[in-house]
Amino acid sequence: MVNTLKTVRNIVERHGAKYEELNYPKRGKKSVDLLVVSQKRTFLLKVVDDYTKASRAEVEELKKAAASLNGKPAIVSELVEDPEVSIDRGVPVIHPLALDKSLSGEKLFAIMSKGEVFIKIDHEKLRKKREESGMSIGDVANRVGISRISVYEYERGIVDKVTLPVAEKLVDLFGDDILGDVMDVDLGDIVQETYTYDDSKRFKTSGYTVFEFSFTVMDFVATKGDEKILGVVTNEESKINETKKVERLVGGRILILDREKGTRG
Repeated sequence: MVNTLKTVRNIVERHGAKYEELNYPKRGKKSVDLLVVSQKRTFLLKVVDDYTKASRAEVEELKKAAASLNGKPAIVSELVEDPEVSIDRGVPVIHPLALDKSLSGEKLFAIMSKGEVFIKIDHEKLRKKREESGMSIGDVANRVGISRISVYEYERGIVDKVTLPVAEKLVDLFGDDILGDVMDVDLGDIVQETYTYDDSKRFKTSGYTVFEFSFTVMDFVATKGDEKILGVVTNEESKINETKKVERLVGGRILILDREKGTRG
């Protein structure tokens, strides 16, 4: 992982992006290795040599962390062949060179799945382009050679990727604006169902969206509107200092809940 992390850091620095390496926990499972802010986009990256070694718990928490910080999760591994992008448990798995392209502002729209190439579609732009053209769903279905229900599902994001031949026909009709970006992961359905900390419950009952963490620097994040609270339930200075890195990069307010010394903000 050391060599891959060094490669990723070099790419991020070359783009002039702001970033922080999160070094907590020091051992064991960890959901986020790098927090990157570039072109007003925030990326939460788990960097591994072999992406198959990332546990389900780490990947699920990576998605929660991205949802709490309004960022984009990704697993970066040199085991993935560039320019291939795959999806593992709802998270893009990309080669460092694909990250390079994304930081340049390029869309990563091609997805490899079971040896076949699929193309991600921006369902909102597809619907808008289709309506602007005056074409009906049936017209598109006939021109592309697919069913009306397929067009309906594409436009509503029920199905967000299509085969390469279908994508080529859709692009011929509406242009490449309809191509989506694999890095734009929908995190809207992630819900924290149980809470370990009384403080998390208190924020939840006060109308905040709250996520708890086990494998990253914060113990919980509570958000409401533009307000973001980074909760740390510890008196461990190293963990507090690592959380300050997140605060510096994405804003918010650290709330230190030290059971011995009391609450500090």
